[in-house]
Amino acid sequence: MTKFSSLSLDFFNRFKTGDLLTRINLDTQNLLRCMRTGGADVIKESLTVVVVFTYMCILDWKLTFCTLVLLPLFLLPLIVLGKKARRATAPA
Repeated sequence: MTKFSSLSLDFFNRFKTGDLLTRINLDTQNLLRCMRTGGADVIKESLTVVVVFTYMCILDWKLTFCTLVLLPLFLLPLIVLGKKARRATAPA
């Protein structure tokens, strides 16, 4: 609501009151839905990462360690090349 009170009068002249109220209500509902599903996903996905990491360590701790060390080393060049490719294909 603070954002709405700082907008210019021209903004309120362009949009109808009903449109603004609908926008506020829908945005609030979307935020609530995001928080409900997002909170459950954060817990579920965090637990999944811990369980998978533990299982990998139980299966072969040396391979797990090598993967954790080498994976960032392989990802770094891919990230750099990806940025260069995006820059090269970007419209001028």
